[in-house]
Amino acid sequence: MAKEGDLTERQREFARLIVSGERQAVAYRKAFDCNGKSEAAVRSDASRLARNANIIKLIAELRGQADSAAVMTWERRMELLSKQAEAEAQKGNWRGLIRIVDMLNKMDGTYETKKREAELEKAAKEERKKAAEEENDPGCIFTAILNEMNKRSMAEKESKKEKLSESDGVGKESRR
Repeated sequence: MAKEGDLTERQREFARLIVSGERQAVAYRKAFDCNGKSEAAVRSDASRLARNANIIKLIAELRGQADSAAVMTWERRMELLSKQAEAEAQKGNWRGLIRIVDMLNKMDGTYETKKREAELEKAAKEERKKAAEEENDPGCIFTAILNEMNKRSMAEKESKKEKLSESDGVGKESRR
């Protein structure tokens, strides 16, 4: 954080006003005595002060503090939703309870895990169904038979080629 001695109280007030959303000239007028200064002089002084390195650091720090204070932690959200779920259950508001439990499940990852498990189970069922259909599908059986016949035919052709090449080799030797 910018050292306390580096900035005056008025400069710190200027920075706080900037962080709260005031324009530079308005923040400058509120933080400093501007009686007798022209609008142009106020804008010029405000702009110069806003470019000061220590002011820039302080503004960044104040904005960071405001951001972290505004963000509710995961634990706090879980705590508040759990309390609300209990209240909904006591009132008998089951729709509200289910909605809150659903939010809690999404926050802690239970929802995604269950969703992924369901998707995997569905894919496995579809795969098993497809395999069963292929086993009973006449077209698939026919294709399997044709493939087997083609393999046998190719093996027979290879066997014949080998026999011919062997007989050619034997015939050539005897001629010599």
